Amino acid sequence: MFRLSVRVLRYCVPYWKSIVAMLVCLMFFVFFNLASFATLVPFLDTLFDTNLKINEPKQVSVLNASSVKEYAYYKLLKYIEENGRMHTLYVLCTVLFVVFLLKNLFAYLVTYFLAIIEGGIVRDFRKAIFSHLTQLSLSYFTNERKGELIVRMTSDIEQVQSSVVGSFKGLLRHPLVAISMLTAMFFISWKLTLFVLLILPISGYAISRVSKTLKKNASIGQDRLSRLISIVDEVIGGMRIVKAFGAEQREQEKFSIQNDGYYQTYKKVYRRRELVQPVTETLSVIIIVAVLLYGGSLIINGTNQMTAALFLTYIGIFSQLLPPIKGIGIALGDIAKGTASSERIFQLLDTKPDIINAPNATSFPKEFTTIEYKNVHFSYGEKTVLQDINLTIKKGEIIALIGPSGGGKTTLADLLPRFHDVKQGEICINGVNIKQFDLNTYRTHFGIVTQHPILFNDTIANNIKYGKPNANIDEIITAAKIANAHEFILQTENGYDTIVGERGSKLSGGQQQRICIARAVLQNPEILILDEATSALDNESEKLVQDALYAVMKGRTAIVIAHRLSTIQNADKIVVLDKGEIIETGTHQELSQKGGLYHKYLSMMQIPFLS
Repeated sequence: MFRLSVRVLRYCVPYWKSIVAMLVCLMFFVFFNLASFATLVPFLDTLFDTNLKINEPKQVSVLNASSVKEYAYYKLLKYIEENGRMHTLYVLCTVLFVVFLLKNLFAYLVTYFLAIIEGGIVRDFRKAIFSHLTQLSLSYFTNERKGELIVRMTSDIEQVQSSVVGSFKGLLRHPLVAISMLTAMFFISWKLTLFVLLILPISGYAISRVSKTLKKNASIGQDRLSRLISIVDEVIGGMRIVKAFGAEQREQEKFSIQNDGYYQTYKKVYRRRELVQPVTETLSVIIIVAVLLYGGSLIINGTNQMTAALFLTYIGIFSQLLPPIKGIGIALGDIAKGTASSERIFQLLDTKPDIINAPNATSFPKEFTTIEYKNVHFSYGEKTVLQDINLTIKKGEIIALIGPSGGGKTTLADLLPRFHDVKQGEICINGVNIKQFDLNTYRTHFGIVTQHPILFNDTIANNIKYGKPNANIDEIITAAKIANAHEFILQTENGYDTIVGERGSKLSGGQQQRICIARAVLQNPEILILDEATSALDNESEKLVQDALYAVMKGRTAIVIAHRLSTIQNADKIVVLDKGEIIETGTHQELSQKGGLYHKYLSMMQIPFLS
């Protein structure tokens, strides 16, 4: 727990100036807090006690409560004699007001600087997590639940803010206040203070026992919350299917199971957390009663030189000692609760990306001539997806990948832009292993259009220029025209400034796909990867998108993945994959006459214009 808290507090380093300012204000707060009690003694012991006489203070070699009190009484009584009790009352009231005003001012300033520190740490946490997420490989997102990642970005961060970071103030302020109060108490009566120190550990032990289970239950609660969010995300995204299969009741039951589980865990965490306060409150009363009994007996028996006023002041200081001690207990309990969230966050931050830059990465060649797959093998865990792939693609060639689902077509294409890295073998461009290229610029040479269009809830223009943020409107329009998108864009509500909706929901499938093609065109890539870009479209949309793709592929190297043979009949080379292996290569004419798997596909599809 301590190690995790230290890792969280390392994020404080950029805010060291605010931390120093907060500590200075905290020192002043503690000073004026003590001063507010110190001014009460003259009121009680001198101002309203007419029997006290002015005595010259004796010379003493040791500074203690008695000598300080004697000197203060002498000065105050002398002031009363010279100026009168009423005037002294006005002065003391003014001093009290100023002391309390300054005390509360510095208390506010502590909170003011803490807001800068706490808010900044949380901001930096979110930035670090999001930045790290964007660096992780695609395989990580395949294995992790989306709801889990969302919880870590939201709920876990909030837990860290309210517990570990939120306790930062308490762990600085409460110990400092407690130490200052204990020092003043020792100054007044060391015997009574030693008695207090003997019984205080009871409170600390009770609080630690209550806090132990907070971490475990909090971790379970966060896990259940992530499952809840995953269910909500999946159901909302697939609502059409849920309704089509009449699965509303089944999804409700699935949600209720997780929701009830989260509710039960939440109750345990809440009860444990709230138990800290009544336990400490009860123990505080017990301790105060014990101190009153013991201290009162010392005064009554004459074994202590404290006056009644000084004893009342001692009790007042002691009462101010209990809140910071209680605050330390609550802060430690909050940290125990927040540690579960901290572990989940740092588990994510400690996950290393699978795809990284080489130590001495080089630039992509200005003029590439060939792409070569050399004895490439790839697997997802134990499942082999590609084996012994050897393939050469020349610049300007259109290569079509076909084969049954699960044959490895998409994986073969994804290896080229390094969405995954090969397990064995290598992929080379101009004879250089692609792992040697600078990853930050390498992928800018690719234009990718996937089977399912991916658009952001932004304007059409911003979606098109996503890969080239500085593109002007003329470049955007040119790309849209090439993609057969310009005409329908002009017919939308606000033209290029029309918001496409969540995942492009305001556009049809064909329109979404043409926006994606325009996005790829605008980037002007040297290599195109078209992953079944027309398979989910109706015939009319397919014709429009197909025409756009033909226009885009002119003069470019392209890898086309398709189930529909109509999209790849004009390819320079057709590669047939089955069970992760290349079983046929050649042109349409060569393979259609060969009598192999490609010919079988032609017969099954019965496409006249392919014969």
